[in-house]
Amino acid sequence: MTTDTEKLLQSLELVPKDNFTKYGGGWEGRISVALIDAVFSMGARYETANGKGVGPRVVALSNGWMDNETDPSNNLVRLLELGEEPIRAVMGEGKVVPGHNDERFKSIAVLEAAQNFVDLGIVSAEDLEAFRTSSEDNGNKLMSAYTGPVGLGKVTFEYFLMLLGVPGVKADRMINRFVERSLGTDKGAREQIIAAHEEWLKQDGNTASLIEFEHAIWRYESERIHPNTEE
Repeated sequence: MTTDTEKLLQSLELVPKDNFTKYGGGWEGRISVALIDAVFSMGARYETANGKGVGPRVVALSNGWMDNETDPSNNLVRLLELGEEPIRAVMGEGKVVPGHNDERFKSIAVLEAAQNFVDLGIVSAEDLEAFRTSSEDNGNKLMSAYTGPVGLGKVTFEYFLMLLGVPGVKADRMINRFVERSLGTDKGAREQIIAAHEEWLKQDGNTASLIEFEHAIWRYESERIHPNTEE
């Protein structure tokens, strides 16, 4: 009988080999940028063929901060001082829980999560890593801080950590669709991808990290779902 992992490995044969080297890196050492990227990625196109989407906007926002003496890229206190309007001006007016009583701009949710981290004594990416690794229970405290604002969940929390260099899998729509097509269900997609990566690494020539592996699948599925180069 073919196992789930074997089925996923068979599906991986459809993923272009160069996808495994296309991960451009996250935002290590830039906690504010990573937080904005994670929150604004929810329910949105990350990148399109003509340079639109969340990703290019995050880059534009980050680049705009670089020459600023009060660059908030790795300082959540400065991000809070900046306020949500300058973030919204670049990132757009996307909302969390749109259509519900609790709907509000994603830029506001970013600052709510930032305040929760600051309340834990976390201002920089270095602070977060020290906090995360100092106690097993601190991982839960970090997740509670991120998911405290209505509309922010565990999937983008893991993505936030991944952007800061922590190995993980963002089990979003693209990853779930890939797993569901391969296995007939997306249940446990995160764990299935991790298991497949462990087996995949045993094959000669395969060296991509978990984040690079996940990104290769995400890119393949994203381009399969959105093939329109006119967007």
